[in-house]
Amino acid sequence: DGDGGSAPPAPFDLDPVEEDRVRTFLSAFDVASKTDDISRILDKHPDTVRAHFEDLVPTVVTYEQFWQRYYYRCDEGRVRVQWDEEAERAREARRKAVEDGIAGVKSLFGGAVKA
Repeated sequence: DGDGGSAPPAPFDLDPVEEDRVRTFLSAFDVASKTDDISRILDKHPDTVRAHFEDLVPTVVTYEQFWQRYYYRCDEGRVRVQWDEEAERAREARRKAVEDGIAGVKSLFGGAVKA
């Protein structure tokens, strides 16, 4: 609605961290400030973004909802941070799996294995 009121409910099935990110994004998003950028996006991507826009707005989602979702999903900075966080979780999971594997081998062979 762009009036600075409370943000609409976040989409369902989100973990609490992602839900907080969505709510924070929505509370700061101002579709009116994106008018020129939106025009460029629609002109640049007639077969994708414009086609989806014309199919969905206003029968499925509002103009503002469409652009909230577009900008949230296409925000390079947010996506980069999320990918970095996921990569770090994956590294930590691999490190733990290796440690658990080494501990399992040590346990299996007693003190005969030095790792």
